[in-house]
Amino acid sequence: MKKLFKYGLILLLFVIALTAAGVWYLSSRDVGADYVAQTAKNLTRDRLQAELSVGDVSGNPLTGFTAESLRLFRGDTTIITVREVRIQLDLLSLVKGSPQIRSVKLDGAELDTLELAKLAPAGTDGPPAELPAMTVEFTNSTLRTKAGDFLLEEGGITLEPGGFQVH
Repeated sequence: MKKLFKYGLILLLFVIALTAAGVWYLSSRDVGADYVAQTAKNLTRDRLQAELSVGDVSGNPLTGFTAESLRLFRGDTTIITVREVRIQLDLLSLVKGSPQIRSVKLDGAELDTLELAKLAPAGTDGPPAELPAMTVEFTNSTLRTKAGDFLLEEGGITLEPGGFQVH
């Protein structure tokens, strides 16, 4: 009985070490970066009838993804440009098989609110869409409005079911 317990413990330690090595390996590599970039482009085209150009994308589902030189546009009109965007996924949602974004950090973003409002679908039937729980943070960003341009040095919005908080 003691031998069986000893072998079981050794096997368990081996599995834990192998899992830790796999997590370390995956967290230090670019895994899925091209897939994320292509999926973002397809979703933008299908859901917003707009185009998305993305520069270099790096990262993986464990540590998050970073994209440089992002531009959202429709025709000749640029709606959003971002110098760098960092996306973190909810790890529990990865385990469940339906990845959800936990946080988005935009650095050097320029958002045109008038053009952004045009992306919203007009008069959809049914209940309003529920906002996913996530945090969106801005640094060194500009918000262009009818009233003028606003510099957002640092701030964010936390989306929660039923509302949001600005910080």
